Amino acid sequence: LAVISLTRNPLYLLVLLLGLALAAERLRTPGRAAPFDPVVFGAIAVSFGGVFNALTTRYGDTVLLRLPEQWPLIGGPLMVEALVFGMTNGAVLGALVAAFAVFGAALPVGALLRLTPRAFYPLAVVITIAVTYVPLTLRQAGQVREAQRLRGHQLRTWRDSLPLLLPLLIGGL
Repeated sequence: LAVISLTRNPLYLLVLLLGLALAAERLRTPGRAAPFDPVVFGAIAVSFGGVFNALTTRYGDTVLLRLPEQWPLIGGPLMVEALVFGMTNGAVLGALVAAFAVFGAALPVGALLRLTPRAFYPLAVVITIAVTYVPLTLRQAGQVREAQRLRGHQLRTWRDSLPLLLPLLIGGL
């Protein structure tokens, strides 16, 4: 994590991201679907970061293309330097998330709780509950959504999500 935070060299970030992908593949248990693919997330973060930064930042000397000035917030010239800087920051974000995912896969939550100093134990218990509750809630939300779809329920407006929230709340409790 320190190396990822300190560098902005795209080659180093790519090597770190590929190393994290190999570590995630090695930690994957057979017969269980992987919840996270670091390479796919890194590609999404790099592309989104580059496009977002190019559309919202006007720094640089090399004009990639020009959007109409009438377009609010994104109108004007798109600079190559802004695109590259955004892609680099997206690679940093992708590598940081991949590193935390590999860390979470390598060290179970219970082992991490046992390593916590006694003074921070109540805080660690709260964080442990949150860390284990979020993935279970997401998994249960998918199951409830699938069950509602099998019953013919369709989401058209936000009010149609109420039949999904009650089983999710009951399951979470």
